[in-house]
Amino acid sequence: IARKNKQTQIMSITTTAFVAAAVSVTQQAEAYRSYQNAMPNGDKVFRNGQAWPGVGHESSSGGGALNPFGTAFKQNGNKWDATFCKADADQDRQTNGMELGDPDCVWTTGATPARTTDISHPGYSDSTTAAGGGEDEGGSTTDGTASTTEGGDDAGEEE
Repeated sequence: IARKNKQTQIMSITTTAFVAAAVSVTQQAEAYRSYQNAMPNGDKVFRNGQAWPGVGHESSSGGGALNPFGTAFKQNGNKWDATFCKADADQDRQTNGMELGDPDCVWTTGATPARTTDISHPGYSDSTTAAGGGEDEGGSTTDGTASTTEGGDDAGEEE
């Protein structure tokens, strides 16, 4: 009987740990979704061909350290507004709005952004959109490959 009670206790502890982990994962997924929904195309961000659901984090899956976009978003009260939209969190010469498909900074929660394709990561300068000027500015495509432009940023420099 003592052995059976020990097995029951172990099963109970294991079940409790599993349920706690499942609840934690569910809460984390809901948190990501709420942040994704607080910005245009938050669920469509890619970097170097990889989906990046944790848009504001260094890790693509989210959690842990924030990237420049995540830090700026947090400092802005975790809200999308015209000022934040016009900012350039990753200093790649494309506004947060341009990268996330809201180039005119008019998107509101629940609305469809002006653009839903060619979405780049606003937290990394190696990820820019070709839509509306990415290639004209000597940036890179959304898969992180360098774009080519005549003249580029090196025009007029001597070697």
